[in-house]
Amino acid sequence: MRGRAALTVSLGVFLCSATTAASADALLSNLDESSDVGIVVGTPADSSTPGPAEAIRFQTGSGERGYNITSVKAVLVDAAASDGVRVRIFRARSNGTPYLSLYTLSNPTIADGTLTFNAPASAYLKSNTPYFVVFDSTAWDTGDDYEIRGTESESLNSAATGWSLNTDRHSGTEDSTYWTTGSAVPLIEISGDAVVRSNDATLSALSMSDGTPRFVTVLSPGFDTSMTSYTSSAAAVIDQITIEGTATNADGATVAYLDGDDQTLADADGVKEGFQVDLEVGANTIKVRVTAEDGTTTRTYTLVVTRDEPLASPDALLSNLDEPNVTSLYAGTPTRKIRWTLAVGFETGSNEGGYTLTSVKGVVSFNTASSGMRVRIFSSTAEGRPGDSLYTLSSTANNIGVRTFEAPADATLESDTSYLVVFDTANSRVGKYYKLREGLINLGFAPRVGVGGL
Repeated sequence: MRGRAALTVSLGVFLCSATTAASADALLSNLDESSDVGIVVGTPADSSTPGPAEAIRFQTGSGERGYNITSVKAVLVDAAASDGVRVRIFRARSNGTPYLSLYTLSNPTIADGTLTFNAPASAYLKSNTPYFVVFDSTAWDTGDDYEIRGTESESLNSAATGWSLNTDRHSGTEDSTYWTTGSAVPLIEISGDAVVRSNDATLSALSMSDGTPRFVTVLSPGFDTSMTSYTSSAAAVIDQITIEGTATNADGATVAYLDGDDQTLADADGVKEGFQVDLEVGANTIKVRVTAEDGTTTRTYTLVVTRDEPLASPDALLSNLDEPNVTSLYAGTPTRKIRWTLAVGFETGSNEGGYTLTSVKGVVSFNTASSGMRVRIFSSTAEGRPGDSLYTLSSTANNIGVRTFEAPADATLESDTSYLVVFDTANSRVGKYYKLREGLINLGFAPRVGVGGL
């Protein structure tokens, strides 16, 4: 554990390490300004509470196609690898605070002095747009802190056309919408170059469709040219999606679709418009790689689409468990005046010997203690209402979520016949009830062979 270095010592370190002029490719720099303040990041030796992240807002210039970013320089004091030094670039919220990490820069050997943190090859920033350089620590132990040197000066030593640095810094946490401000500006330098047509490897649009309005499969967060990582989820019934990436330089750049191992994907359906990708259950990594007109500059956008595990049993002869739903229905007696019974009608198939019923599944979203949850099979009247109770199903579990109710061994159903699954409670007391997700059931059958069957 280390305490804070004295201000006079820190100032001496800075004066020895920042006497050089701004780099030739600097888009923005205040490194040659006076070192007035030490800004602490991490958990100091005299505190058990991790310190906030420190951020400085900047505005990119008016370059028509934006900017490729190569590095950020900063001046550190009392710094070591164990301090968990981390430098990132964030988008900015409309209220002027950091929002969503875009790029994590790679660390050099951590020591005191002016250090260069290199940006990933895909680091791109849009023109005329506010962003943040954010300093924080991935270490949590007391004494794992470091200092960024800052200045009270508002002057810049170097700035490309239109680039500017905010006149104060922000302190807060990554997921907070409230950040405090301080008067000292970190000493930083942002380097890179303006994008031109020949090396433009950006996408102007990235869309994803599952082909049905019932299941919404969207990018999270929403597409931004400068963001390269996205996630999405797909319902269990979605086994294929359509992806379309549009290169900003549509006439010169090329777009390829790759899997998680960087192997080129083939269009799963050459008839449909766009590029189709088959989805397996679980996480599916899909990469959209843009190669610029110069043939060497590339940029990769990564999507991780997680397809839900099917709730329906593989051998179910009738199921709608994986359909979308928005409501839950009561069964039982939630109040003195109402006792709810739920009934779902179904019709068996044409198997000559009929069917043996093995189980019924439903999605239970709420259940009171001792509700006496009951599931039965009824015959159907001509009007489609429950007739006679034929079988009572049992369940030893009391779980919320997908619940299986086992049919008795003699539960048989005739072919081409209408029945109802009825959900209610054996306990009629007020306050004894449960909720079932609307319309979600799974019927397990085994076809019967011949008269009398199995």
